[in-house]
Parts: sequence; structure tokens; C-alpha cells
Amino acid sequence: MSIKGVDILKPCLGKNIKIGYFVLGIVVLSLASIAGVSLVADGLYFDMTPEKSLSLSEETVNMLQKQDKAIVIRLFISEKLAKKNPELNMYAKDVSRLLGTYHKEGKGLIKTAVVEVEPFSSSQAEAEKAGIQKFALSDGRENVYLGMSLTDERGRTLAIPRLIPERRDELESDISRLISILAAGRQPRLGVLSPYFRAANEKDPLRYAENMPFVNELSAGGYEIVSLSSSAPAIPEGIDAVLLFYPLNLDRIAVYALDQYLMWGGKIMIMLDTFAEERFRDKEKYIGYRSGIQQLLNNSGVTYREDILVGDNANSRTRIFDEHYIKYPFWLKISGDNIADHPITRGINELYLNYSGFFEYVSKENLETTVLFSTGADSGAMLTEKTADLNYDNLLKNYALTNKKYPLALLIEGNFSSLFDQPLVWEQSILSSMSPFLKSSADKGALLVVGDSDMAGAFLWDAGRDKKHGVYDAATISDNIRFMLKALDYLMQSNYVSVSRKEKRFEHKNLSEVFSALAADSYGDQKKQITSDLIEIRQKMVAAGERLQAVPLPSIKQIKEIEEMQRKITELEEGLRRIEYLTEEKYQDYLFMFALLMVVLLPVLSVAAARIGYFCYNRYIQRKAKEFVK
Repeated sequence: MSIKGVDILKPCLGKNIKIGYFVLGIVVLSLASIAGVSLVADGLYFDMTPEKSLSLSEETVNMLQKQDKAIVIRLFISEKLAKKNPELNMYAKDVSRLLGTYHKEGKGLIKTAVVEVEPFSSSQAEAEKAGIQKFALSDGRENVYLGMSLTDERGRTLAIPRLIPERRDELESDISRLISILAAGRQPRLGVLSPYFRAANEKDPLRYAENMPFVNELSAGGYEIVSLSSSAPAIPEGIDAVLLFYPLNLDRIAVYALDQYLMWGGKIMIMLDTFAEERFRDKEKYIGYRSGIQQLLNNSGVTYREDILVGDNANSRTRIFDEHYIKYPFWLKISGDNIADHPITRGINELYLNYSGFFEYVSKENLETTVLFSTGADSGAMLTEKTADLNYDNLLKNYALTNKKYPLALLIEGNFSSLFDQPLVWEQSILSSMSPFLKSSADKGALLVVGDSDMAGAFLWDAGRDKKHGVYDAATISDNIRFMLKALDYLMQSNYVSVSRKEKRFEHKNLSEVFSALAADSYGDQKKQITSDLIEIRQKMVAAGERLQAVPLPSIKQIKEIEEMQRKITELEEGLRRIEYLTEEKYQDYLFMFALLMVVLLPVLSVAAARIGYFCYNRYIQRKAKEFVK
């Protein structure tokens, strides 16, 4: 073939090459679409948040209406968060929308700003100065910022170092509390007296058990924490309230200090325990417990049995016994009518306790006693020492139902009388630095007692805490810490805002979840009907089985009746399995249709976009060429 012949074929050959590239491009895009279906379905989120969920609680709105100080809220977001983590980016948008509601309700005094954090820039320096902490993405190689700072007119800044989606139900509570702390202008001082706390160096004034990080919560909640000595004869001046946490053989001099603190109108919260699970977690046997605080309680009309555990059959959580999950009466879940309608407990939904004791009380003159929460009526008791060798059989043998409600937390308020007839300290040098001894109250005091110290343990309120991280990494699983904050707020009259968790404030679903929901809805009525029929037939079978056991010789009719019920149960169970199979098939159909749509639509859109881009580029070149010719 001559060179000339090749030249003649070039236009056709070039055209074929272009068609080949086009077809190859379509194939590559189609394969990429198929490969990307799963990723897109899992990574494409839809906002399904009802507008009413963006509204603020009554407590927050009232606080904002009374607010008279300007506060600036800055939301720090990594500039490439959308590409690096779609879920975090969606949550950042949720937070921004909620801040818009704060601005609207705040009479113009709550101002908001979004700061895009760029690496190695002034915005990153600003974020770190404000206390925003970076956290690593799942690959561990890149860090992002998503946090919030609040600054008042005087330049005081408080921060939520990390905003994590797992804490979305706590978001309003966290923001509102920080606003109320800035508005108050003063941190209340909380004295903590406990064997878990030891004086240390200036950089680390408190030490506590690794799994008792509630002090971090109290500190983040706005309190200045002061460690108290159990050998001091007086509570230092300026302490707004005392937290006595899990006292062990408390010195009489410490009891005297607490007694006189009450006489001068002091406020005390005491967390006791019959069996501190956190303390004995690694022990093989029960160790007897004595608090040393009993006389002080008795003097206020209160008795705490340190040798008895209380349980609640109806209000309990599950525990594994011999590889089976059972309702464990000593792992309490207190809710509903068992929580009093009181300023401390209002808005508290669920409290978790492990191995709690209970209180008995008698009315004392000039004192008012309130039961804050209790077990339900289906309750019982067991000697604490029986936990030394506890298996399911022993539990049934040693635990006895008493069918009465046990008070688990009491609030005693009013004018107290001293446990002591005279001062316990006579040294003049010490007396000169103390308030005068009082036999009766100079002012109204308050004593709040709780029957379980474990409720402050992280394993009962915090999911997945990493001790290297800060307090705002906690994903709350109960209202235990909120109860402590509300109790201390009440005692100190700090007026910090405490907002109940707003569950499902933000609701997002990725495409896979949307398809699953659509598939489930297709067979939802059938599944509901079969489930209802299955429950009914099982109940009938239990009743028939009891009747069968009641007679020495069952009739053939009775036996056939049970056999027929068993066949019906088998049919219904098979029906449920069929519905699960059909639901999965429907989900796969939705996924296939989506994949087909992507295979067809994405290449077409890509080619169209390329053609439009090519056309625009040619027009641009032609225009430039004309300008050059002119």
C-alpha cells in the first residue's frame, strides 16, 4: 500500500479512533458506576430532619429572653470536611442550622460565625487558641476540626472542643449550659471529699479512678473543683457546696466539719454505696463497706442500710448468666413515675444504677424530706455479702421480693440540729480560723443523699470513652450525669441551664438506609399482622399447656389442639422468614435499579458535560483568535 493510500484512509481511521475512544470511555464510566454504587449508596446522605426538631426547649428560650450580654459563637470547620468525611460534614450543617435558631431567639445578642479552618493558617491558630481540638479520621492520617467556641463581652471563652454526631442529642444542652455559665459571670466552687481524690501537684490538683471521669463533666459544667481534706476540722470559706463521694470510714473530724458546714447553711451531696462495683471490679470477693457517715444521716432522720442491696424486677437491665441474657434486678433502670416531679429531677428520663442501697427516713422538726427517685413496687432485697458467690441459682435463692418501693435518693432541706454538743477542736490557733460552733442552724441547709456511687461511673453514662480525649467525646447513654449537674445546680442555686436530651433532633439516612426503609414498608403490614398472630397463638399455646399439665390424663382432643397450634406457629414463623427474604429481594431490586440508572445516566451526563465543555472551549479559542486577528 502506498503512502498516498494511507493518507487517503487517515480521515476514516481518525474517525474510527474517536469512536473507539468514545466507546471505551462509556465502558469505563459504566464499570466505575457499577463499582461506585455501594459507595454512593452508603455515602449519599439525605436530611430527613423535621423542622420542629430545630426548635429550642422552653428552658433555653427563657434563658435567651433574659440574656443581656452579647455572646459570639464561632463554629470551626475544616475547609475540606465535605470530601474527607460526609457524615461529619452533614453534622456540621446541622449544628449551623441550630445556631441559626439560637441567633433568632437571642434578641440579637447571640451572634454566630463560621470559621473555615485551613491547615497551617491563622484560622488553625485561632481554632487551637479557642480550645478546639483536632481529631483523626478513620484512616488515622488526616486530622479535621469540628468544634465550637463561645466568647462573652469580657473575652472569656468556653469551648466544645469536638462536635461528634454521637452526642447530637446533647447538643442543645451543651450549648445552652455554656451560654448560661458565661451569663452568670462567676464559677461556683464545689468541694469534693472522697478517697478517690488525693492532693497532687499544681498541674494535676486532683487524681481519681480511671473510670470515674465525672469530675471532668462537673468542671466542663462550669464548676471550680476544690479537693477537700478528710483531716480538716472545717470546710474552707467560699465553698458553695460539698460533694462527698463514696466515703470510706470517714474520720470523725471530717464528720464534724460537714456537720458545722450544715449548721451555717451549707449544701452537701453524698453518694453512698453498699457494693461499689467500680471499686471491686477486679476483686473476687465482697469486701465489707462502712462509710462512717451514718450518725450524721441518723441525726437528720435518715437511715442507710450498708448491708442490703435492693432490686427491681420490672425496672432492670440485662446481664448474662450461663450464656443467657436475663433481667438482672440489681442493675436498675429508673424511669417514669419512679422519678419525682421536682426541679432536680424534672426532665430526667432514665437513671442507671448498679447494686444500690436504699434509705429509710422519719420526719424531723424543721426539716422537709423529698424522695427524688425510687424503685418500683415489684422490688426485693438481698444481703450484700451474698454477692461473694453469685450465680443464677443463688440469686433466686437469696433474693426475696418484698413488693414495696425503696427510696434511692433523698433531699433533706431546712434547719438542721448539730450531731455534737460541743466543739470537737479546742486549739485556740485553729479555732480562731474557724466559724463559731453552732448547736442549731444559723441558716437553712440542704443534704442530698444517693444510694449508689456507681451511677457516676462512666460505664453507666458514657459510651465509648477514650480516656485520652476530652469530656465532649462522651456519647451519653443515661441521664446520670445530668442528674448530678441538676442536683448541684439546685444546691448551689447556680441557675445554669440544664436541658433534657432531645432524641432524634437530627435525622439523616444514606441511600442504603432509604432503600431498606422502602423495602420494609412494602411488607410492613403483612409482617405486623403475622407478628400479632404469632404472639396470640403462642399465648394460647402456653394456656393450653398449663391446662394439659393440670389433668393427669390429657384427652386426644387436647393433644390435637396443641399439635395444631404448633403447626400454626411453624407456618407463621415460616411466613416471617419469607417476608424477610422478600424484603431483602426488594432492597436488592432498588439497589439494582439505582445501579442501572447510574450505568445509563452517569456516562450520558459525563459525555454531555464533556461535549458542552469542549464546545465552550472551542468558542473561547475562536473568540480569542478573532481578537488576535483584529
